This record gives sequence, C-alpha cells and structure tokens, in this order.
Amino acid sequence: MSNLVSPDDPYPFPYELPNGIAKDEDMVVVQISDADGLADDLRAAPGTPTITLDTTTPAVGYVRIFDESQLVDSDGDGQAQEFKEVATFTEPAHVFGELTPPANGTWSVHNTEVRGDIAYSAWYSHGIVAWDLSTVTAPTQVGQFRPWTRKGWPQVWGVAVDPETGTVYASDIVSGLWVVRPTGPAAG
Repeated sequence: MSNLVSPDDPYPFPYELPNGIAKDEDMVVVQISDADGLADDLRAAPGTPTITLDTTTPAVGYVRIFDESQLVDSDGDGQAQEFKEVATFTEPAHVFGELTPPANGTWSVHNTEVRGDIAYSAWYSHGIVAWDLSTVTAPTQVGQFRPWTRKGWPQVWGVAVDPETGTVYASDIVSGLWVVRPTGPAAG
C-alpha cells in the first residue's frame, strides 16, 4: 500500500484496481504527491505521460529518494520525467538486505509525512519512524515510537502531522489511534 495524494478516489492496490490498470504481479506502485507540482504537470501533459524511476537497488521495504532537479528524457518521448535515485533510508531493522525478514511482523514503510527537515513514516511493525532529512542524500533515524498492543506486533499504516504543533497522529490497525508528541531530535 502507499499514500495517495490525488483528486482521484484512493484504492487498495492491488485488490481493487482503477479502470484501465491491468493486474500484474510484477507491477510497482508509484504515486506522485501534489506537493511539488509534478502531479499537475502530469495531469496537463498531452497523451499518456510516462515516468521512469532509475533505482540503484531492488525494493524491499525502505525509502528511496529521487532528485526532481535531475530530470532527463532518457526514453526519447519528448518529456523530461525520468528521475535519478540519490539516496535511500534503510536504518530500521529488517527493511533492507533480508529477502525473508522475520515472520513476526510487517517491516515495510507505508506512509510518510514531512515537517521541516523531519520525516515521520508509518512503518507497520516499526511503528512511527522519525528521520532527519537536513542532508537529503544521507537521511538518518532520529526517533521511533512503537505502539503497545495486547497481541502481536503493531501495524501502523498511517501518520498525519499537525504542522503548527508537531503532534503526530498514527493509525494502528491492531490498537487504534495514537497521538504522539515527538521530543528531542525527532521533534525537529
């Protein structure tokens, strides 16, 4: 699953696909944020625009960062919309380099919100992971909150950050809503 920022209705991929998208077990889901104007550019493009994301490593459950300033037209379609990966964030355990992580949790990132230089990610069994983006090509973990559950591991799948107070709201599939006030480096 991924966070959808779009005027379209969100959909639970790959279970209910929007019209025109065929199910493909090897399909990678990429959703573009409205935050930087790229989504508007894609919507306004003539025909069917394509974007190529040039990755350096296979996907497991971590964050990859692409540099929009390095757009190129490597496929020759007349649109400079191919991105170069400039960094990864792989600090939480079990999200990189383990093809079969422990079965006692879900270790992939789901939803990320940014406030200043700090990103807050819903990371399923890792809970909320706070990471510093002040050097975007070398992000570092600065905090983590793992909700308590009565049974099993948490399954935090959503975060929202109040931009004025810095309060983080997290939705956990297992234990419900958590309201968290980051402290120290995680507070930004």
